[in-house]
Amino acid sequence: MWWFDARQQFGAIGLFLAAIGVVRLWMISRPWATLVVLGYALNTVFAFTYNVGDTHVFYLPGHLFTAFLAGVAIAPFGAPDKARPPTVGGRTVFPRIGGRTLLGPPVMGIAAVVVCLYAGWRAWDTWPAIDRHNDRRAEALVTRLTLGVNPQTAVLVTDLNWQLENALLYYSRWQRRDIPWVRLPDVEPHFPFLVRDNDAISRDIVMDSYSARDVVAAFGPLLQVQPDPVRISPDLLDEISRLARGTPYVLCVLTPPREEHLDPAVLRAALDMLTHGNWPSRAGSAASRAGSAEGGPAGAYELIAGLVGEAPIITRSADYPFRQQFRLLDDPFTVRMESWLPSDTFRRAGFGHVIRGHEHVLILERGVNLVSFDRNAQPSAPIYAASLYAPGERYRISSVSPSLAWLGPPEGGPAIVGKGDSSDSSVCGPDNVHGDLGRLERADQARARGARQVAPAALSGHQGLLCRLRP
Repeated sequence: MWWFDARQQFGAIGLFLAAIGVVRLWMISRPWATLVVLGYALNTVFAFTYNVGDTHVFYLPGHLFTAFLAGVAIAPFGAPDKARPPTVGGRTVFPRIGGRTLLGPPVMGIAAVVVCLYAGWRAWDTWPAIDRHNDRRAEALVTRLTLGVNPQTAVLVTDLNWQLENALLYYSRWQRRDIPWVRLPDVEPHFPFLVRDNDAISRDIVMDSYSARDVVAAFGPLLQVQPDPVRISPDLLDEISRLARGTPYVLCVLTPPREEHLDPAVLRAALDMLTHGNWPSRAGSAASRAGSAEGGPAGAYELIAGLVGEAPIITRSADYPFRQQFRLLDDPFTVRMESWLPSDTFRRAGFGHVIRGHEHVLILERGVNLVSFDRNAQPSAPIYAASLYAPGERYRISSVSPSLAWLGPPEGGPAIVGKGDSSDSSVCGPDNVHGDLGRLERADQARARGARQVAPAALSGHQGLLCRLRP
């Protein structure tokens, strides 16, 4: 991790210069050399042993020492007798730039220019990967999550990853302040009462898949949780099914985060749809991740690129980060895997990047990442699966049930109409509903007392939904 991060920041040439700088600083001033080396060592040991998901952030102070040492290697001074400026009459007299140096002023000047050119080239090469001015993924996700949620129609209940929750928090505070939103852990002890009170004013409860899973596990058939037509994130297989034959694509698979589950059947189906079954298992360990018995162990970083309906043009799988260059329809592509898995649990700039020419087209996250290109060579919106940006479906507890299930007359009492599963065969028709308004009133009273009867079809629907939400 340490060596990878240092090379990522400075390259091999920069680290070589820093090593020369250590030697030269020792020749100039041993106290300064000791201070810099100890400072770098202490920061590196602290960062390496700090148990966090973004260790690379804590290496940053050490990078300052590295940059300082690389500068010492080409500084236009350096003889031991010039290390400490002399004082004349109480005033410090600094040596001239053209004084005695390690290799002489002309050579050191040329070296400084070459190193500056190298730093400029590194900046130009790295810029597409770090340029995030068009990154609107979080905004698009929370917009879909909150679609149709307002004080008149619905309340949003979530149990999201803290990174997505930060995006939702910003969105609800600065862009849409009218979103009624609560976190499930804050309301779970009294969640049925929250549902009841909002149902009384005809407001739905809209949930993400994580909170819906917890609600179904905790309250079972007491609450009718139904899939919402609006998905928070696009479905991987649905998006692939819309791609025409011959469409260029780049698919990258990184080890998913611990809280996500990558279904091997889904990945296998995605590969089959992209290649029409033309991918050999030996071409990459994505096959083994998808359940192929012929492939080896799945690598932490995997790349598959080509044209839809044809065998992949490029495949690569590795346990360590890599940088791969290739061409699709004469366009140059670069895939940069820029994370250390599984240690890195989050990276603000992404775990890798797909770059076409000098244009950034996809930020890689842990999980499945897909980008395709239309006939105008425009990249599609990023498609994720088993990833931070793929929280899946929305779910809803509707205040207006899509059907009124006939629960049948209780023994010795009047019949009750209640909310039931839409697949129940005994659905009341308009005549039954309007025939006895008193029956509906009694049903509302029974529901308010918690004495609501549950149809067998609703029970079976609960079991199916629980299986669907189970990770």
